Amino acid sequence: MDIRAKVYFMEERRRYAREEELPESEINLLLSLEKSKKQLYCRAKQLYEAGWALQAIGNAFSPPIRRSTVQYWVKNGDFSHKIDKKLVFPSNLPKKVGYQRKKPLSPGISEADTLRLRYLAPLARNYRSGMGLASLQGSANQELTELATFLHSQGVTIAELARATGVTFRAMARRLGK
Repeated sequence: MDIRAKVYFMEERRRYAREEELPESEINLLLSLEKSKKQLYCRAKQLYEAGWALQAIGNAFSPPIRRSTVQYWVKNGDFSHKIDKKLVFPSNLPKKVGYQRKKPLSPGISEADTLRLRYLAPLARNYRSGMGLASLQGSANQELTELATFLHSQGVTIAELARATGVTFRAMARRLGK
């Protein structure tokens, strides 16, 4: 098995604990290992494989160490320099193995709503402030904004709405007030 396959396999099996701080005892241990780089790298690797986030390990130091630096420690950690102190595991590990999304998946846009958005978009594009809401373009502009706002409140992403209407992400975000 080549190196990339090993790293992918290791990453796939790891469970992530998000937004959890290291306990005080572990922070003190890491600070005491600052002089011995090999032991520090080893302990960082142990913590990472136990489920601790790179950010949590880096935040143990003052000033905080960047995640990229901690990632370097994890990659170069060698288990021949093991620390005998008991390893502390995060309390909020997810049940499933692998990456866990923070945001829920978008429900998508129904075919009827997509057709309506495609119909309204070119009309709304020609709307100008002097036209009034009673005009065809004015009512299309208002309906497009209401439909997009409703769909966005249901969890549809701005990018999906922009693709469906044929406008840029920025234009749709501006329409939604984001």
